[in-house]
Amino acid sequence: MLLPSVSRSQPQTHQKRRATDSQVERARKCTNLVPVNAVATRRLRPGSRIAVAAPSGPFDHVVFDRGLSVLATRYTPVVMPHAHDATRYLAGTSGDRLSDFTRALTDDSLDAVWAARGGFGAAHLLPELRFVLAKKTIIGFSDITALHVMRQGQGVRSLHGPVVTQLATQPVEVVERLFAPFPLPSPGGDHVGHPAAGHVRPARRDRGRARREHHAGPRG
Repeated sequence: MLLPSVSRSQPQTHQKRRATDSQVERARKCTNLVPVNAVATRRLRPGSRIAVAAPSGPFDHVVFDRGLSVLATRYTPVVMPHAHDATRYLAGTSGDRLSDFTRALTDDSLDAVWAARGGFGAAHLLPELRFVLAKKTIIGFSDITALHVMRQGQGVRSLHGPVVTQLATQPVEVVERLFAPFPLPSPGGDHVGHPAAGHVRPARRDRGRARREHHAGPRG
């Protein structure tokens, strides 16, 4: 089961849509996709080790580091060895990208896999990755959709959400929704918020209670 997108993606051109459609179709063929009950993945907790891999395109290192700092406020990011590689429009060779992603899925010390960026290239890894079974959440969108379809075929849940290079630029509401499947209380109490913004906001139920009390007026 794929969760709804939590990113604000830009409208795609007809050519980009066709490219994305072909990647999804390739994923379906590689996984023999059939309706299945999704298997629960590892629960993420404060300090969980998150593999950061780049199965698709290369990225701006400054933007990446900012997103990584947001991720590090809740988890322990582990950047894969070839994540910073760049080969033309890809984040390294197919062999290196496959090696990183396979390790991210099979290393028992890692609890989930977060894509550094989308772009193009993830579909190249599907013929080999379809044989790699692991109960770990894959997080990302754009080109990473091909990997989500693969995971559906394996019967494992995944999360369609912002890649690492987007984390530092997302509104507070988007970050709240992104982490909703993995609720983590902050040290100051039951709050959620954007770690990079330097502040937190009361959890939704607390905000709702405050609004009700405000409209009800003082008691007694």
